[in-house]
Amino acid sequence: MERGVITTGFRQGKISIGEHSYVGIGAVLDWSGGLEIGSYVHVAGPSVGIWTHSSIWQALGGKALDDRSEVITGSVRIYDNVWIGGNSTIYPGVTIERFAVVLPNSVVNRDVSTGTVVGGVPVSVKRKLRRDGAKVNMYAD
Repeated sequence: MERGVITTGFRQGKISIGEHSYVGIGAVLDWSGGLEIGSYVHVAGPSVGIWTHSSIWQALGGKALDDRSEVITGSVRIYDNVWIGGNSTIYPGVTIERFAVVLPNSVVNRDVSTGTVVGGVPVSVKRKLRRDGAKVNMYAD
Protein backbone atom coordinates (compact mmCIF):
# COMPACT_ATOMS: atom_id res chain seq x y z
CA MET A 1 0.00 0.00 0.00
CA GLU A 2 1.19 3.48 -0.84
CA ARG A 3 1.40 6.30 1.67
CA GLY A 4 -1.80 8.07 2.54
CA VAL A 5 -4.04 5.01 2.20
CA ILE A 6 -6.82 5.10 4.79
CA THR A 7 -8.48 1.97 6.12
CA THR A 8 -11.64 2.57 8.11
CA GLY A 9 -14.56 0.58 9.40
CA PHE A 10 -16.86 -0.41 12.22
CA ARG A 11 -19.09 -3.31 13.28
CA GLN A 12 -17.93 -6.82 12.47
CA GLY A 13 -16.41 -6.09 9.07
CA LYS A 14 -13.13 -7.56 7.85
CA ILE A 15 -10.63 -6.70 5.16
CA SER A 16 -8.43 -9.06 3.17
CA ILE A 17 -6.01 -8.29 0.36
CA GLY A 18 -4.53 -10.99 -1.85
CA GLU A 19 -0.97 -11.49 -3.01
CA HIS A 20 0.75 -9.03 -5.35
CA SER A 21 -2.05 -6.46 -5.07
CA TYR A 22 -1.38 -2.73 -5.00
CA VAL A 23 -3.34 0.12 -3.41
CA GLY A 24 -2.39 3.59 -4.65
CA ILE A 25 -1.93 6.92 -2.91
CA GLY A 26 -4.88 8.43 -1.08
CA ALA A 27 -7.22 5.45 -1.43
CA VAL A 28 -9.90 4.85 1.18
CA LEU A 29 -10.68 1.22 2.00
CA ASP A 30 -13.82 0.85 4.13
CA TRP A 31 -14.24 -2.59 5.70
CA SER A 32 -17.45 -1.95 7.69
CA GLY A 33 -19.48 -4.40 5.59
CA GLY A 34 -16.54 -6.62 4.65
CA LEU A 35 -13.97 -5.99 1.93
CA GLU A 36 -12.18 -8.70 -0.03
CA ILE A 37 -9.56 -7.78 -2.61
CA GLY A 38 -8.08 -10.64 -4.61
CA SER A 39 -4.58 -11.19 -5.98
CA TYR A 40 -2.99 -9.08 -8.72
CA VAL A 41 -5.49 -6.27 -8.16
CA HIS A 42 -4.23 -2.76 -8.91
CA VAL A 43 -6.16 0.01 -7.19
CA ALA A 44 -4.22 2.44 -9.32
CA GLY A 45 -5.13 5.59 -7.45
CA PRO A 46 -4.96 8.32 -6.62
CA SER A 47 -8.03 8.76 -4.47
CA VAL A 48 -10.03 5.60 -5.11
CA GLY A 49 -12.83 5.10 -2.57
CA ILE A 50 -14.06 1.57 -1.89
CA TRP A 51 -17.07 1.87 0.42
CA THR A 52 -18.92 -0.91 2.25
CA HIS A 53 -21.29 1.37 4.15
CA SER A 54 -23.45 4.43 3.54
CA SER A 55 -24.82 6.93 6.03
CA ILE A 56 -27.34 8.53 3.66
CA TRP A 57 -30.34 7.68 5.88
CA GLN A 58 -28.64 9.20 8.92
CA ALA A 59 -28.17 12.49 7.08
CA LEU A 60 -31.67 12.54 5.60
CA GLY A 61 -33.22 11.49 8.91
CA GLY A 62 -31.37 14.13 10.93
CA LYS A 63 -29.41 11.59 12.98
CA ALA A 64 -25.93 12.05 14.38
CA LEU A 65 -23.08 10.24 12.64
CA ASP A 66 -22.43 8.13 15.75
CA ASP A 67 -26.04 6.81 15.63
CA ARG A 68 -25.41 3.87 13.35
CA SER A 69 -28.92 2.39 13.60
CA GLU A 70 -29.73 3.19 9.97
CA VAL A 71 -26.35 2.66 8.34
CA ILE A 72 -26.52 0.59 5.16
CA THR A 73 -23.73 -1.97 4.77
CA GLY A 74 -22.86 -4.29 1.92
CA SER A 75 -19.73 -6.30 1.32
CA VAL A 76 -17.48 -5.49 -1.62
CA ARG A 77 -15.62 -8.28 -3.37
CA ILE A 78 -12.98 -7.62 -5.99
CA TYR A 79 -11.74 -10.81 -7.63
CA ASP A 80 -8.25 -11.47 -9.05
CA ASN A 81 -6.67 -9.56 -11.95
CA VAL A 82 -8.66 -6.33 -11.71
CA TRP A 83 -7.46 -2.79 -12.47
CA ILE A 84 -9.27 0.19 -10.90
CA GLY A 85 -8.43 3.65 -12.24
CA GLY A 86 -7.86 6.76 -10.14
CA ASN A 87 -10.66 8.85 -8.62
CA SER A 88 -13.14 5.99 -8.92
CA THR A 89 -15.73 5.15 -6.28
CA ILE A 90 -16.98 1.63 -5.55
CA TYR A 91 -20.35 1.49 -3.74
CA PRO A 92 -21.45 -0.97 -1.03
CA GLY A 93 -22.60 -4.39 -2.18
CA VAL A 94 -20.66 -4.42 -5.46
CA THR A 95 -18.78 -7.43 -6.84
CA ILE A 96 -16.12 -6.93 -9.50
CA GLU A 97 -15.40 -10.27 -11.12
CA ARG A 98 -11.93 -11.30 -12.31
CA PHE A 99 -10.12 -9.93 -15.34
CA ALA A 100 -11.96 -6.58 -15.36
CA VAL A 101 -11.08 -2.90 -15.74
CA VAL A 102 -12.72 0.12 -14.09
CA LEU A 103 -11.76 3.26 -16.01
CA PRO A 104 -10.63 6.37 -14.07
CA ASN A 105 -13.27 8.74 -12.61
CA SER A 106 -15.98 6.07 -12.55
CA VAL A 107 -18.79 5.38 -10.08
CA VAL A 108 -19.35 1.63 -9.70
CA ASN A 109 -22.87 1.11 -8.35
CA ARG A 110 -23.49 -2.33 -9.85
CA ASP A 111 -21.64 -5.61 -10.32
CA VAL A 112 -18.96 -5.86 -13.01
CA SER A 113 -18.75 -9.09 -15.04
CA THR A 114 -15.63 -11.06 -15.88
CA GLY A 115 -13.72 -9.72 -18.86
CA THR A 116 -15.36 -6.30 -19.08
CA VAL A 117 -14.12 -2.71 -19.19
CA VAL A 118 -16.53 -0.33 -17.45
CA GLY A 119 -16.51 3.42 -17.02
CA GLY A 120 -18.64 6.48 -16.45
CA VAL A 121 -21.02 7.90 -13.86
CA PRO A 122 -22.65 5.48 -13.25
CA VAL A 123 -20.62 2.77 -14.98
CA SER A 124 -21.64 1.08 -18.17
CA VAL A 125 -19.80 -1.52 -20.24
CA LYS A 126 -17.38 0.16 -22.66
CA ARG A 127 -15.44 -2.82 -24.00
CA LYS A 128 -14.84 -6.54 -23.54
CA LEU A 129 -11.49 -8.18 -22.86
CA ARG A 130 -10.18 -11.33 -24.45
CA ARG A 131 -6.95 -13.11 -23.64
CA ASP A 132 -5.10 -14.60 -26.60
CA GLY A 133 -2.19 -16.45 -25.03
CA ALA A 134 -0.07 -13.88 -23.21
CA LYS A 135 -1.72 -10.97 -25.03
CA VAL A 136 -4.89 -9.17 -23.92
CA ASN A 137 -7.15 -7.55 -26.51
CA MET A 138 -10.09 -5.16 -26.12
CA TYR A 139 -13.02 -5.27 -28.47
CA ALA A 140 -16.38 -3.53 -28.78
CA ASP A 141 -19.28 -5.07 -26.93
